[in-house]
This record gives sequence, structure tokens and C-alpha cells, in this order.
Amino acid sequence: MPDQTSSESTVWASELMGALVRTDEGGQVARVTGLVMFPPHGVVALQVQPVGAAEPPHTHGQARVLLFDAALGYAPGEVRVASADDVVPAFKLPTLLGHLSSTTLPRLGSRVRTSGGKQIGFLWDACVDRFTGELHQYRIGPTWLPAPGDRGVLTSSRLWSCTAGELTMPEEDAALVLDLLGQLSRPA
Repeated sequence: MPDQTSSESTVWASELMGALVRTDEGGQVARVTGLVMFPPHGVVALQVQPVGAAEPPHTHGQARVLLFDAALGYAPGEVRVASADDVVPAFKLPTLLGHLSSTTLPRLGSRVRTSGGKQIGFLWDACVDRFTGELHQYRIGPTWLPAPGDRGVLTSSRLWSCTAGELTMPEEDAALVLDLLGQLSRPA
């Protein structure tokens, strides 16, 4: 499927991973270590590690998060915030912490299955609206992570759901994705 989204209004999840969180004054606050996604609704927060932190948190309660709508702007490799105070401990957001503690959230590299349980492939990337966090498209591939030059299949995110950290899609849509993945893996 062709990309129906404007590059000015979207960013790929993979471009946000590892991005520096900076204040308007240019100070480095944190680095993005994960996305809190609720398919098909979108990205609601970024999990971050403060600059200078020696190691990642040992529990979800110790994690630091930046609510998606608290950021002033998103660009590949950079997230802008008004203040370092926008990055908060997850325990201050109990509803979000409950989701972080569960295993129901997908990550890049998560399995993609049909509603009947058949494995289709893996989530390589997600196209995110910079303003709302809405997920527009998923990039699906046949392996856990793409190698340089690998091509995946772009799909709409509107028909998807998430269970136990895996994305699921209806059987009829999965058949098309499987066919396209099969065509990509055949030698030219």
C-alpha cells in the first residue's frame, strides 16, 4: 500500500528510538528508550532514560516517561520539551504505570499474528502522527529485525489490535500481507 501520510506530520517509531529529549534552551534531558503504544489508538508516552543515568531502571515504577502530548515537537533523532520537568517518574502516572507493568504492549520486533494465532511476521516500524500520536501504518517484515536493504510490507493500522505484546490482524488482511512478504523473499 502506498504511504498516505505527509512526512511533515509523521515520524517513524524507529526514528524516535534513541532520540535525545532536549529543552528549548538546548539542554539534553533524556534519551528515548521505548514507546508506550496502544494499538490502534497510538503512542501515548515515551519511555526515557535521563542523561547521565548509569543504568536503566530495575522496575517499571522507577522508569521515567514523557507523555506524548507534553512534547513541543518531534523530529527524527530529537524530541523537544519546554522543561526537564516534563519527564516524570512513571509511578506518578498510575494508569500508565499499570500498562507499563503489563505485557500487553507491542515493541518494535514484536510478533504479528492473525486473529486465529498464525504468525505473519514481525513489527519492524510504525508511522506515528507527530501531533496526536496516532498510528497510521505498520511496517511488517519476515524476520525479527530488518537488515540493511530489507523491504517490508506497509499496512494500515486501523484494523489491528494488541494482545500479550503481539499485534493481531484479521485473517483476510493477513492473507494479503503473507502473500506480499512471500513475493519480497523470492529472488528477482
